[in-house]
Amino acid sequence: MTVLEKLKLTSEKRVQQRATIEESLRGKLYDRLAEQKELVEAELAGKEFIKTRRVFVTNENGERVAQEVPRRIRKWFWHNGEGTWYVELRYGGKVMKIAGEKTAIEVGDLKQMPKVIATVMQAVQAGELDKALLAAKKERMATLRRNR
Repeated sequence: MTVLEKLKLTSEKRVQQRATIEESLRGKLYDRLAEQKELVEAELAGKEFIKTRRVFVTNENGERVAQEVPRRIRKWFWHNGEGTWYVELRYGGKVMKIAGEKTAIEVGDLKQMPKVIATVMQAVQAGELDKALLAAKKERMATLRRNR
C-alpha cells in the first residue's frame, strides 16, 4: 500500500468567500471610526495623533525603498459657538446623510465623544447604517460619472 492510498482523495474545489458590498462598506466605515476614536482620545489626553503610511521612493542610488510618511486624518468632529460638540460620518470625503437629511450626531461634551463613536461603531457592525452607506456610495459613483 502506498502512502497516497492511505489518504482520502476528493475532487472538491475551494470556494472563494467574498464579502458582500454591505460588509465591505461596514468594514471601511468601522476602521475610519476607530481612527476618529483614537484621534479624539489623543486630543483629550493632550497628545499628538499621527498615523503613517508606506510609500516607495527612489533614493540617490536609483533604488526604490519603502519610507513611512505621516498620513493626514481629518477630524469628523467639531463644536459650535456654544461649546456643543458634534460628529459627522463621511464617505469618500463627503458628509453622509445618516437618517433622512440628518448629517450629524450631537455629542454635547468632548469627553463623551469616544463613547458616542463606540456606539456608532456598534451600529455599523449591526448593519444599522447599511442604507445610508449604500446611498452615499451611489451618490459618490454618480458624482464620479458626471465628472468624467
